[in-house]
Amino acid sequence: MEDVDDEIEGLEASLTEARRFLDEQLSSIDNVDGKAIQLFQVVTVLVGILLSLLSFVYEGREAAAIGLLNPFTLAGITFLVGAMAAAAITYSTGEYHAGVGVEDLRWIVDEGYADGEFRRGLYEDLLVGYADWIEANERANQRQGVFITTTILAIIYGVAFLTVGVVNVLLPAQWLPFAAVLGLLLVAITRLLEPLTQLHQLLERR
Repeated sequence: MEDVDDEIEGLEASLTEARRFLDEQLSSIDNVDGKAIQLFQVVTVLVGILLSLLSFVYEGREAAAIGLLNPFTLAGITFLVGAMAAAAITYSTGEYHAGVGVEDLRWIVDEGYADGEFRRGLYEDLLVGYADWIEANERANQRQGVFITTTILAIIYGVAFLTVGVVNVLLPAQWLPFAAVLGLLLVAITRLLEPLTQLHQLLERR
C-alpha cells in the first residue's frame, strides 16, 4: 500500500509540473494574441492616416498626389495591408487546449475517486492528456510565432517602401542611394528574423 501511495504522490507531482507548464503556454498564447491585436490596430490607424493624407493632397493638387502614388508607396501600402491580414491570422490561429474538459469531470464524478487504484489510473490518464495538450499548444505557439514575425516584417517593409516613395518625390537625386542602404538593412532584418526558416520548420512538424 505504501508503494501505491508513493506512486500516487509521484504522479501528483508530475501533474502539478505539467499544469504549470501548460499555464505558461496559455499565457504565451494570450500574450501573442494581445500583440497581434495591438499591431492590427496600429496598422489600421496608419493606413487610415495615409489615405486621409493622400485625399488631402489630391484636393487641388492632382499632380502631387499622382507623384506620391508611385510604385514604392503603393508597395508600402500593400505590405501594410498584408501586415493587417497576418495579424488577423495570428489571432485566429491562437487556438489552445486549457486542460480537463467538462466530459472528463463528469466521468470522474461518475466513476468515483476514493479508491487508490482508481486514482493512480486517473492520474496516468491525465498525464497522457497533458502531454497531448502541451504538444497541441506547442504547435499553436509555433504557428503564432511564424505569423507574428511575418506581421512585424510586413510593417517594416511597408514603412520602408513608403519612405522610399516619399524620398523619390521630394529628393529625386538622393532616392537611389537611400533605397540601396535601406534595402541592405531590410535584408539584414529579414535574415535575423528568418520567417521562411520558421515556416519550413512548422510545415515539417505537421
